[in-house]
Amino acid sequence: ASEPEIREEFQTTEDKREVQYVFIERLKLRDRLVVTEKEIAEFMAKKENVTQAKQYYEQMKYEYRKPAKKKPVAKADPKKPEPPEVPEFYPYEEVQKKVVTNLLRDRRTQDLSKMAKDLSDEIFAKAKNSSLAEFKSLAKSKGFEVKASEKFNRNQDHLNGVGTVPDLIADAFKSDSPLAKESRLYPSGVNFIIARELKVFTPNDADFVKQKDALMKTITSRKSQQSYGDWMEDLKKKADISVNDQLAKADSEGGVE
Repeated sequence: ASEPEIREEFQTTEDKREVQYVFIERLKLRDRLVVTEKEIAEFMAKKENVTQAKQYYEQMKYEYRKPAKKKPVAKADPKKPEPPEVPEFYPYEEVQKKVVTNLLRDRRTQDLSKMAKDLSDEIFAKAKNSSLAEFKSLAKSKGFEVKASEKFNRNQDHLNGVGTVPDLIADAFKSDSPLAKESRLYPSGVNFIIARELKVFTPNDADFVKQKDALMKTITSRKSQQSYGDWMEDLKKKADISVNDQLAKADSEGGVE
């Protein structure tokens, strides 16, 4: 890796941004869907649904974990590390109603999606002309919290705790970024994020020398992977490959050792 390449890598990875955001997560809206006692009773009246509820309980068991027991404070013994905590769960019979309620809520994905979209549109519309303090108050009134994102660079396509948001990251690195002037709404899978208050963190040249060796290894590794990938693609194009149908069939049936 040449000096200019290392310098460019440093400038790219250390030129970072940060935003204030509120994350409207569809799953967290689940508890807002109303499931009636009649719906629960009608569901549990069918034997096959009882089986489904028990299977759902096993799949989502972490939601029915008992609170951790408080342990007496004792002096730590480095020679005798504490055994890992074994989680305890409420028996299915004790949380059956909650299990069925959550199962029925999860099946209403269209309702959840509409709720997430409507709520994000409402918050976004009111956030356009609001101060940061008003934005935080608005989000809190809807059951959400405004947070500061991690510092991210232009090579990323996702943010921790949010998910994939390539459009947000692209906007953040525009020379005249809209995020510096107003709130913006972005989809993130089935969820939504409203971002604003862009902060810019330019590279500190004093850190270049400290990171130079690590940056060189990163560039070299990337080049090596790219070279190998190109070689494999070229090999596939030049190779004369034929498939033995009998062996392929035997292999799929578990007959080839």
